[in-house]
Amino acid sequence: MQSDISRNHLLGAPAPDFLLPDVLSHGYVSLAMARGRLTVITFWSARSHWSKAYDTYFALNARLWERSGIWLVMINSNANETATMMQMQAIIHGLPGPILHDADSQVARAYAAEKTPQVFVISRNGQVVYQGAIDDRSRPEMAGTVNYLEQAILAAEQGRRPIEAVTEPTGNAIIFS
Repeated sequence: MQSDISRNHLLGAPAPDFLLPDVLSHGYVSLAMARGRLTVITFWSARSHWSKAYDTYFALNARLWERSGIWLVMINSNANETATMMQMQAIIHGLPGPILHDADSQVARAYAAEKTPQVFVISRNGQVVYQGAIDDRSRPEMAGTVNYLEQAILAAEQGRRPIEAVTEPTGNAIIFS
């Protein structure tokens, strides 16, 4: 488990850029492509029961967010997951992508991500304004009562900082390469 200091090092700072392959389009995606857009980055897993519990949520919300100019980027940094596994999970759950393969886990390290799913909200000017859990559920099969991600998106859309800008991520540990 990381210390609060290392986990919070990005809050208010410019989000680290990346260039990663998209397993769905077979092109490359960088954070620079989101310049001027509110962006949600989720560190995601094709195998994690925690990530799977949120796949429908992301499939539905990605389309709604896109209409509002919000971009969802899913990044898989697990060393034990292949592009084919990611593609299959995306097809089964209707995940729109991009789904990026961080094969060497360098992007997860740059963000100090430790779990899947773990989210980061990036403001239109490229700063990290939220990092942590999607909601307050304590087990993947339970429903959350407080959606931290939605609160962070709303605050960022209004140009404010979320009340809870950092929460403890829940989920399965990223398997680093």
